[in-house]
Amino acid sequence: MAEYNARKVVSDILANRYFTNHGPLVRALEQTLEEHMGARHAVLVGSLELGLLVALIALRTRQHSRLVYYPGDDDPCLVHVGAFSGLSVHPLDTPDSVVQDTDVLFRTLREERDLNCAAVGQGQQQLVVHYPDWSSARPEQGVSDGFPEPVLLKLPTRHGGAVLLFNSDELAARARNVRSSYGVRKQVPVFVTCNGRYSEAQAGAVLGFLRRL
Repeated sequence: MAEYNARKVVSDILANRYFTNHGPLVRALEQTLEEHMGARHAVLVGSLELGLLVALIALRTRQHSRLVYYPGDDDPCLVHVGAFSGLSVHPLDTPDSVVQDTDVLFRTLREERDLNCAAVGQGQQQLVVHYPDWSSARPEQGVSDGFPEPVLLKLPTRHGGAVLLFNSDELAARARNVRSSYGVRKQVPVFVTCNGRYSEAQAGAVLGFLRRL
């Protein structure tokens, strides 16, 4: 784990008298990430794999039947997560073979500047997994309204979980309900939930890291 003040994290947990999931430190981290990344909503999840699952369940509609990905972007969790969320998983033959009505597109981004690109994907449902360099500056313009949603980021400490970034109020509400309804701002029906909650200890460690950037 990146260096952080473990004594400070424990002191904050004891002071808040909240030891379990989605407490004050988690809520503070979600707000910090919203401001840091320039997104309307940050939804914390316990791991990158849970983030994939929550995002796919939140994104999919009745007509979606496939999870597709570009060759080279495949993730070993895709087949399992796709199957659990009711989607078949397929590599794309060509970028033009995405079918907007039936496909959810999985993409990975490696560079911070890619988050500033607008109108990527021409409207199809996309799950964007981004691996940021947390030592660099935050995006200049934040997550653009035209960018595919959600953006899934791995957090900057070992076993630090992940965060889903949304500009859509509706998609963020669905993701919170999938993630066992902790921190929901309104109830949105979903067909299944999972235990994707985020702990106070994780949040305290990541908050300490971000405050030093």
